[in-house]
Amino acid sequence: MEYNTTELTQEQKAALRLPFHELPSALRLPHFKDPSPAPEDPSLRPAATTRPVTEEEIASLRNDLRSLRNQNHATECEVVRQHRITSELTELNAAAYEYLEFLDYRLKRLWDEVVELREDYAALDSNNYESVECNIVNLRNPRRRIPRRRPSCFPRTPPQPPFCSSSVVNEDDPIDDTVMSSDPLFVVQEERNEEQNVKNTNVLDNKGAFVNKRKPHNLDKLLVPANTIIPRVPLTDLEIVVYFFNSLSRPLVACRLYARGWGPAKITDIINAHRQCSPPFLRNTCSVKCITAQRKGMRTYPNWDSYPSKFSIASDAEATELIRIKPEEMGATDVDVLDMMKGLKKHAEGNEDEGTYTGIFTECVKYLNARQMSYPLSEIHNLADMLQHGEILLASASKTHGLEHAHRDGSDLLASSSDPHGLENVLQNGSDSVVSSS
Repeated sequence: MEYNTTELTQEQKAALRLPFHELPSALRLPHFKDPSPAPEDPSLRPAATTRPVTEEEIASLRNDLRSLRNQNHATECEVVRQHRITSELTELNAAAYEYLEFLDYRLKRLWDEVVELREDYAALDSNNYESVECNIVNLRNPRRRIPRRRPSCFPRTPPQPPFCSSSVVNEDDPIDDTVMSSDPLFVVQEERNEEQNVKNTNVLDNKGAFVNKRKPHNLDKLLVPANTIIPRVPLTDLEIVVYFFNSLSRPLVACRLYARGWGPAKITDIINAHRQCSPPFLRNTCSVKCITAQRKGMRTYPNWDSYPSKFSIASDAEATELIRIKPEEMGATDVDVLDMMKGLKKHAEGNEDEGTYTGIFTECVKYLNARQMSYPLSEIHNLADMLQHGEILLASASKTHGLEHAHRDGSDLLASSSDPHGLENVLQNGSDSVVSSS
């Protein structure tokens, strides 16, 4: 093995005789040198080279700056647009929450009324259900079996009375009544006679069962149509039910009655007491009629929610103006006042105990009906004006007693008039010419 040797100088050889800590730094090995770098001399740095910037580079920098500005402007516009969309969504969300709260309130109200209605049904002495007779032929035919599921007309529990009347309502379950009446339910059913209960038609349904179907009522044929004009005199709620019952299919008329405390139960009692209904009108049918009209009003009138509050505080004259037939509804039909007397048992007279009064329209109807005088409904305001001002009273009757005195005597101006045409001339002339002639 060969080793590389290095000749030492005279100084190195002399230094070998000294102690180790006194050895000069020249004899120390290279790897024992201080690893810390020596401070850099600034004068030894290379000088920075500078050159002029060209026009092309300046134009390129300007283009880059302009592009950044355009991007920043586009970003700001997008932020503004997103902020506007966020604001619209916030408003829409608030409106949706408000509408949901309103629906929740209505559901709670409807549920409370359903619970109250069920309690009223439970308190009845007899339950009323449809009587269903199964076809015996279908029972014997094994190929055509009656389904085992319980039809909707059956109650969940069997009826308690000895038998079920065959003349009860054949409609769906009763719809909730917005205004509950204090009168007992189904009072009208007690007034039915045996002949009405027997007059039922056996109908074979699609399931092979005979169903005793109730005879429909005759109010649609007796009363004036729904598009009958509203006279230019104030109408009370009682007069609307008695004389304009078919107008309940109009949304505003149904809304007026509901807003002023008239529910299906009260309306049914009034119409059966004042009209000859065969068979009697039922509360379920009235409820369907009114609620269907109000649902139509929700779709027709944008501001439908404001009408109940208007009707609740309006007078009879103001409420009558609100229910006049609008151009978008239907064409108005003028009728003879005597046509409104068909099937009438008694007039819409007020009751002092109930705090109601007899309207001027009822006075006009009674006046014309007592004399069987034809008169258009569109002109009845002229007769009302003369009745109020005493222009068609007896010449001997004192004007201080007014209309009530003339009704109490049972006479009028025609009794002492020599005019053969009587009241017709008075109504056409619009004056008290008959009084002067006498």
